[in-house]
Formats: sequence, structure tokens, C-alpha cells
Amino acid sequence: KPQHHFCPPLLLMTGVIDISFPASENSEYGLVIAENGDLYCLGNLTYQSQRTIKLSKEQKNMPLKLMNNIFSAYAGNDFALVKDMRGRLFALGRNDLGQCGTGKSTGVIKKPTLIMSHTKQAASGHFHGLGLQVNGDLWIWGGDYGIQEDIS
Repeated sequence: KPQHHFCPPLLLMTGVIDISFPASENSEYGLVIAENGDLYCLGNLTYQSQRTIKLSKEQKNMPLKLMNNIFSAYAGNDFALVKDMRGRLFALGRNDLGQCGTGKSTGVIKKPTLIMSHTKQAASGHFHGLGLQVNGDLWIWGGDYGIQEDIS
């Protein structure tokens, strides 16, 4: 008969106002925003910088602070989109299919990189992202999944 191991609930943080976990079963991380606007990473965001991974090990898998003054965060498949209090959208993590919105396919974006201003909302998928600006313009980037270069 298989043995089941159950873990009791464990208080990890207080003062949390938002969380985001990727829908992909391949990702092993989550993003947490605290009341003061600090953004934390939980788990293992494989494509973070080596410095971040080292710090994460030193912290024994406790939440790792990534940025401050954050309004919302969107966890994708080993990449993250992060909107700050000023409406600027940043990306970091895996970018082999352009999912970080820089206009280039690169291996890894190790530091949060500005990709859009005047952002109202964003979303992250498996290998793509969406950004909605306050003027109503909707942008998409990353793995093409049938999106053609000229959609007019």
C-alpha cells in the first residue's frame, strides 16, 4: 500500500496582498507581493541569475526579495512579468522564445528589464505575454502560436 505524506499548513509570510503561480506544471516557483510593495519569489525560478539562486539556497528556500514598489506580478513558464506602482512593466527569466517582450530571443533575462510603460494590466502564458496599456492598446509577444507578423 503506498504511503502518503501530509504536511500541516505552515505560516510562510504575513502582510501579503497578492500571489501569482504559473499554470505550467513545469514551473516550480511563485511570486508574492507584500503590503509595502516588495516582490518575493518562492520556490525555484530556474532561470534566475546565479547570484539569486545562491541567495535562495542560503535562505533555505524562504521567500527571496526581487524588487520593490510593485503593484502586480504575473508568473509565466520560468519567466515573470512585473508591473510597478508607476505602470511600468518589467520582465525577467527565460526568454528563448521572446516571452520577456524585449523583441529578441535570448537565453535568460537575469535583471528586471523594462518592456512597456503606461501599463494597465498584463498576462503571462506558457511562452508568451500580453500587455494592456491605459490607452487601450493591447500588445502580445513571445512564442508565436499562430500569430502572424501582419495581423491587419
